[in-house]
Formats: sequence, C-alpha cells, structure tokens
Amino acid sequence: MSAVTYTDVIGQHEVKEHVLRMVHEGRVPHALMFSGCEGAGAMPMALALARHLLCEHPTSEGPCQTCAGCRMTAGWAHPDLHFSFPVYLSLIHISEPTRLLS
Repeated sequence: MSAVTYTDVIGQHEVKEHVLRMVHEGRVPHALMFSGCEGAGAMPMALALARHLLCEHPTSEGPCQTCAGCRMTAGWAHPDLHFSFPVYLSLIHISEPTRLLS
C-alpha cells in the first residue's frame, strides 16, 4: 500500500471532517478505534490520521508528504507507527495461548 492521505479515503465525509477538526483544534484523544466492514475505509482513515499526526509540518488538509516523518510513514518505517489486529481464538488451538504465556 502506498502513502495514504485523506483523499484516498472514499466516502466517509463526516468522519474525515471530524478527524480533521480534532487535529486542527489539538483535541485528539489518546486512542481511537476505527472499525467497519471490509472496504468501509477504516484502515485508510487510520493510516491517514497517523501520517497527519506524525508529520513534522502538517497542513490543514493533512501531512506535508515531504518531511522525514512523512517519508518514514510512507515507507512503513516510522518508529511510532504501530498496528494492532484482533486474534481470533477459534483460529488458535486452545493450548496455544497457555504455551505462549509460559
């Protein structure tokens, strides 16, 4: 996936406006959860916000796309860019979590 910006998020106009307003006002919560059906735009929106927040010279429309922070996030190499995905226990043998904890 290439560098994602808010323009890459199809639809979700209200969510985009809300996210941009949060960033502009400096009122971004410590955590956000983007969820939805596959293809709803949750992942692109989350990536666009992450790039915006990690940008060294953000604009009102999003990341500058030229600073070191933008280059690192575009290459998936920014040290502050982390991902969390659910693990479904039905896909793991019941003894696997116990083994992993020991």
